[in-house]
Amino acid sequence: MVPFTRSFRFFGFLLLTLLISTLLACHGPREFEFRQIEEMKIEKAGFGKSVLALRIQYYNPNPFRVSLKSIKADVSLENKFLGTLVMDTLIMVPASADFRIPARLEVDMKTIYSSGLSVLLNRDMLVSVNGVARVGKSGIFTNVPFTYAAKQKLDLTGF
Repeated sequence: MVPFTRSFRFFGFLLLTLLISTLLACHGPREFEFRQIEEMKIEKAGFGKSVLALRIQYYNPNPFRVSLKSIKADVSLENKFLGTLVMDTLIMVPASADFRIPARLEVDMKTIYSSGLSVLLNRDMLVSVNGVARVGKSGIFTNVPFTYAAKQKLDLTGF
């Protein structure tokens, strides 16, 4: 009976050591790097809320392939809340490569109305995005926060 207990303890210690080593060796995925908005179309126009369909290009800095399950982010224009960016389609993202996602931006038109002429005349505006991407590998998903803020040229002539 004693040899069984010692071997069981040794096996348990070995398993625990292997588990801790694996957890320490693994690190979560890094946030994606924004590249550009490739396409922007009005999907639904309204006085209170409008919906824009976007195609956004990102870069995956991770040396491994991941699954992107969803994105939800708040978008601000000149530090005023513009709307919520939503993507809820499962996308396989290649390792260390550019990729594109389809997304929808639900725009609060009050911000556009209050900015009025400055949006039309000042095409170089501060765009801020703060959100969370649901990213995973092998069926295990985690939330990866991301931020983006930069002066962006807005081409409103296409609308």
